[in-house]
Amino acid sequence: MRFQPGVSGNPRGRPKSDFAIAELCREHTKEAIDALVGIMGNADAPPAARVAAASAILDRGWGRPAQSLAVNLESRPPGIRDRPIEERIKLILASHEADEKQDLAPSPNLLD
Repeated sequence: MRFQPGVSGNPRGRPKSDFAIAELCREHTKEAIDALVGIMGNADAPPAARVAAASAILDRGWGRPAQSLAVNLESRPPGIRDRPIEERIKLILASHEADEKQDLAPSPNLLD
């Protein structure tokens, strides 16, 4: 379901209970870090658990690594910039309508 333009999907905002839960969790930060450090340093812990603990510690201490994104600015229909603005708008709207129709199309039955 799509929201109407100008209408919030959450008009009352975030529930107050979310803030209370976050505050309760923050009260256990020291114990959580201690547990992660303990798992990371435990030679008897499964390697996957040690890596997960180390990753969690690094992510929280230094932030997650930046992700790069390759963008091809040349991937547009040929000659679209040479067309009048009215024609460009029609092409964009037609593309958007096609996307919406595809979203509304029934899913094929995989059992047939």
